[in-house]
Amino acid sequence: MKKQKRIKMKKTIAIVGAGPGVGFAVAEKFGIEGYNVALLARNVEKLNALKDDLLKKDIEAATFQADILDRGQLTRALQEVIHHYGAIDILEFSPTPTWESMRTARNIDIANEQYHLDYQVLAAITAVQVVLPQMLERKDGASCLLLRPPPSIQ
Repeated sequence: MKKQKRIKMKKTIAIVGAGPGVGFAVAEKFGIEGYNVALLARNVEKLNALKDDLLKKDIEAATFQADILDRGQLTRALQEVIHHYGAIDILEFSPTPTWESMRTARNIDIANEQYHLDYQVLAAITAVQVVLPQMLERKDGASCLLLRPPPSIQ
């Protein structure tokens, strides 16, 4: 009986909050290492520009629109990545809040802190809840959550 060769699928990194700084650097590094790159953020035009730059470097990349403040949309976008690539092997979460939303310790308020809690902590929990079950089932995968400290600490 002839032994069948097992085809190994490329691994996929999903970058939530992908932008031209940290997100692109992570995408490029993992893409060069052979990963599929899924870029997620609100602005599809900006995502497509990042994707085009990656494709020019022969890096497989796709874009998925996701507003992290809309947990349903974030969930659906991550599920689309899983459907598109088969799995998410690494979840990188590094959205950057706008400078306008930053406060100092003297002018911080509950509404602003709630915004940052929703933007960074609850959105990160949502993203992990989407990808973790499949990672646990496969006994493979990782999450990298790059969160900024609250504005009152900076």
